[in-house]
Amino acid sequence: MADASAQVVVQPIVDLTTGRVIAHEALTRPATGTVAELFAAAADVNALDLRLALAAIDACAGVPTALNVNLLPSTLVGVDDLRDQLDHAIARTGREPHTLVIELTEQEPVPDLVAAKRRCASLRNHGYAIAIDDVGNGHASLRLITALRPQTVKTDRGIVADLPDSDEAAALIEALLLYCRRIGAQLVAEGIETEAQLGALRALGVGYGQGMLLAPPAAGWSAEVAVPPPRLGTVGFTAAGAGEPDGPLMRDLARRAVTAPTDSSGDTIRSLFSEDDDLLTVVLVDPAGRPAGAVNRSRFMLAASGPFGHALNARRSAMQHASTPRVVSPTAPVREALGLVTSRGGNRIYDDLVVVDSEGQCFGVVRVYDLLTAVHHAQIDTALTLNALTELPSGRAIEEQLRRRLIQPGGVAVHWIDIDGFKAVNDRLGFAGGDAVIKEVAKALRTVAALVPGAWLGHIGGDDFLLLTGRPEAELAIRGLLDRLPETDVGPLMVSVATLDCPSGAIAEPAEVSRQLAPVKHAAKQVEGVAWAVGGAWDPHVRLHIAGHATAGSA
Repeated sequence: MADASAQVVVQPIVDLTTGRVIAHEALTRPATGTVAELFAAAADVNALDLRLALAAIDACAGVPTALNVNLLPSTLVGVDDLRDQLDHAIARTGREPHTLVIELTEQEPVPDLVAAKRRCASLRNHGYAIAIDDVGNGHASLRLITALRPQTVKTDRGIVADLPDSDEAAALIEALLLYCRRIGAQLVAEGIETEAQLGALRALGVGYGQGMLLAPPAAGWSAEVAVPPPRLGTVGFTAAGAGEPDGPLMRDLARRAVTAPTDSSGDTIRSLFSEDDDLLTVVLVDPAGRPAGAVNRSRFMLAASGPFGHALNARRSAMQHASTPRVVSPTAPVREALGLVTSRGGNRIYDDLVVVDSEGQCFGVVRVYDLLTAVHHAQIDTALTLNALTELPSGRAIEEQLRRRLIQPGGVAVHWIDIDGFKAVNDRLGFAGGDAVIKEVAKALRTVAALVPGAWLGHIGGDDFLLLTGRPEAELAIRGLLDRLPETDVGPLMVSVATLDCPSGAIAEPAEVSRQLAPVKHAAKQVEGVAWAVGGAWDPHVRLHIAGHATAGSA
């Protein structure tokens, strides 16, 4: 066989903040030549492709993380018993389906998009994950992502190579990042080779990456790798991939900045304003690209149009017309930036804000009008998603928050809180009394959410609530809730709590979380009195931690 002597190596996919390895990609290295040359000489390319993928699964039996295995789209579509062969391979190696990621390569177009969509849906339904490789190059088009709905999207290394100097590359990555957040997928940046590229990706909010700077392909797997620490010097930067704050970020509003060197003359600035009637601010930057001043159009034109204005100002340094720039980061929430605007003097309240990246270089500008409009829209959107009784987020807001938390580094603990015997409460106290009980539970949950760092609370509806916390904080949150359960006119309040422990990337869809939470909740409801049941993502076992009254020990 032409591939008998091929070696399989693995390259880590890394959390760009912590260095934690979330997956390994299996790469086949023939003893001679390349994989492409193997394919070119093969009588049946799809048979060879599948044989290499299965051999990679066998070779990586000891890799404890998720494993990415490359497959041609024609193999995905053309091999009828593909899933059966994958099932046999993971059974041999003791893997679970959700730890195997089928990474569709870009070497050829998808021969039948409808068939590929159907096959990917079948694989996902059986637990396998789908990734699209090298998006932005070759045949890995946006149409392919839309049709196949992958759990992982990997950018082409050529896009990353253009960072941090290419605004177009940054814009493309931002667009992919937004799309991935909307569909609950992970974005992985491939080909990271320099610290400048890493810094640009962090500033854009990319949480995961792969490349020679992080770790080269090797025969053995890694649990974590050393990543260069972020260089943060600007108010408002958040850790890449740490989960987005509620509402839009400054990078969502940023426009392209018009810049000029700090030694520019007033005449140069006047020319820039004359060429663009819509331009409000010229950012003066030092040789390293960092903003040193901001020239406001209104104040400059007023000075230049006064008596002897042109004669006095044309040759003067532009820095004499500049104000200290109001600097924010791309990842700052708009509400935080609004505080920066309103805290300044009235003569500068409408000045553009200057957005800088993690290296302190000018990223763009945000107009105050756009900022105020975004805050207004965010407030309206928030109000529309609040539960009328408790004023807690509900509906779409819960789904979006859960989708975001599922892919953040460290994962999430999802707690479903249900009031036991609520119908009896309503029957005894009436609907107004029942509403009062729900409000009291919401109050207790708000207290817990305020005490637990990073906690988020929503109201599913009726007597059901959803609390999201970090996985290490799960027990702290639930025991804190049980200690604060209110008394009612019909006696002590009883609740059932179902917790699903979700490592990062283990589940992509909120609907799947709901499905896996159902048996955990059922187990908690079988216990009389207060009960807390815990299950793990894709783990059929449910552990009952607290049974009976809230003061009882763990079961």
